Amino acid sequence: MLISLGIGAIVALVSLVLRVAAFFRLTIPLLYTMLVPTLFSKWFYANHDLAYLIGYALLGLTALSWIISLVRKIREIRADRLEEQLSMDILRRRICESNEVDENGYRIVNVEGLFR
Repeated sequence: MLISLGIGAIVALVSLVLRVAAFFRLTIPLLYTMLVPTLFSKWFYANHDLAYLIGYALLGLTALSWIISLVRKIREIRADRLEEQLSMDILRRRICESNEVDENGYRIVNVEGLFR
């Protein structure tokens, strides 16, 4: 009974670690760090510097993917803000140019195609 609880806790912990690693795109570096020293131990210890260099390169590629994602997100936010600003400028121009008035004295403005 106690052994099955322990195994279940270990499986849950490994699952949690892999989910966090997947969220941060660290799955491949994590698998490399876990598998290479265990499955290829002779090679790992014979080529210690190269093995660490490969691990650091994988981490560097992961950091590069984070930076690329961050730059894309910033560009997307800036494009959305620019689009909203242009829509507001067009709306202001349409308000100034509108001559039609409804029965209550309010201006009638065409807002078609301005907002998503």
